[in-house]
Order: sequence, then C-alpha cells, then structure tokens
Amino acid sequence: MLKKYKVFLASSGELHVQKAIEQGEKRHKDLMNIIKSHAKLKELAVNPLLLTIIAIVHRTRAVLPRERHKLYEECLKVMIELWNLANRKLDISFSYDNSMAHLANIALRLMEKVPARKCYILSDFDAVLIVSHSFF
Repeated sequence: MLKKYKVFLASSGELHVQKAIEQGEKRHKDLMNIIKSHAKLKELAVNPLLLTIIAIVHRTRAVLPRERHKLYEECLKVMIELWNLANRKLDISFSYDNSMAHLANIALRLMEKVPARKCYILSDFDAVLIVSHSFF
C-alpha cells in the first residue's frame, strides 16, 4: 500500500511540474508576442532592469501598460502589494499613496543632491533620514 502511495505522489508531482512548465512557456510566449507587437515596449525590453519590470507587471496584471510612466506605476503598485503580502505577519503595510509620497520625496532629494547624469547610491540611512524628515 505504501509503495502505491509513493508512486501516486511521484506521478502527481510530475504532473504538477509539467503543468507549471507548460504554463510558464505559455506566459513567456504571450509576453514575447506583446513585446514584439509594441514598438515602445520593444525599446524598453532591451534593458534587463526594464525587461524585469515588464515581466513582473505582465505576471501580475491582466493588461500591460504601453507607456513607460504607467509601467513604472504598475510595477510600484505590484512591489508594494508583494511587500505587504510578504510582511503581513509583521502587521505592517504601506498604502500606495503613502509610499509614492515618500518615494517622490527621496527622488526629489536625489535630484537636488546629484548633478545631472551622475550616479549616486543612496544608503539605507540616507533614505530613512529623508523619509523621517517628511514627517516633521
């Protein structure tokens, strides 16, 4: 009896793996077709970070935005939702509007601090300082 059960589990596990592979291949094909058929997305997809953003939004949303700013907005919404889900045990969650206000404040401070076309890596400490100053 135990042997039959092990065989059943192994075969059903393989079935789930096969379905997951097929679903992944279908999603990949769908995403590639969307990117190929829209010139703006095709331009963005050459950058690995932007391609990752496109893939994240495509995976979680029914519709993939065509404009870059809307794509970023959807990506931020997804990331905030995922963060809230992952940290629900901590009883901490962030609203989209509140998060955007803080991110906008950080972006403004970076723009003020860094000359055009220069790279600046914001430390966790600096980010906390910027966000904490927005409360006072």
